[in-house]
Amino acid sequence: MKASIGLRFSKASSTYEREAFVQKISAKEIASMSSDLEGTGIDLGCGTGFLQEFLPDKDIIGIDISKKMIQIYKEKNEKAIIGDIENLPFKREVFDFAISNFSLHWTDFEKSISEVYRVLKKDGTFIFNTPVKGSFKIVKEVLGYETFLFLEEKKIIEVTSNYFMLEKFFKKSYRMYFNSGIELLKHLKLTGTTFYQNGKSIGNKIKVYRKFETLKENIYLNFDIVFLRVRKKL
Repeated sequence: MKASIGLRFSKASSTYEREAFVQKISAKEIASMSSDLEGTGIDLGCGTGFLQEFLPDKDIIGIDISKKMIQIYKEKNEKAIIGDIENLPFKREVFDFAISNFSLHWTDFEKSISEVYRVLKKDGTFIFNTPVKGSFKIVKEVLGYETFLFLEEKKIIEVTSNYFMLEKFFKKSYRMYFNSGIELLKHLKLTGTTFYQNGKSIGNKIKVYRKFETLKENIYLNFDIVFLRVRKKL
């Protein structure tokens, strides 16, 4: 599973910055919440470096599961490594802060949160966002089943609160409009996002394609995203 995610995003690395419009907007929001951070931090799921663009003066190490994403990221910041958020390759209490934009929904959320807790120093700050249940409604409507297993807001807060004190929480909703269902599918592919509940067979892919092919107008992809700023519990 993790290997396939890394491969998928590596394949999309050359088109990601052009296509990932909402991801870049949400990165700017995270950056505005991070302006007062000091010390050394880690960017979890750094991708091609949207947060690095908005926080060039911060001392940050990027980490991502995709080799090619890291290669692009290093053009902006040489401090970067390939790694898994659920199993960070760092000792305990080494970072002053952690940030993450549009990445944690690709992981086991609780494992990731516990790892962030482990590598943050006492009183360390974690600022992140993640899409929540209710996002990508059009995909569920067209296919007739849930494909993206986004967590509910309540679950995000519940798990995070086991490790951190909540300082700030808010939700924002965004929409991306497309001229056709095929254009929407193409966008998902070019940002590393795919879904095949019943496997990746050619037959299943054709079925998915034909269902989206029927969509011709008034199509949008909705993103419901929660933003949190939390502090490590002592």
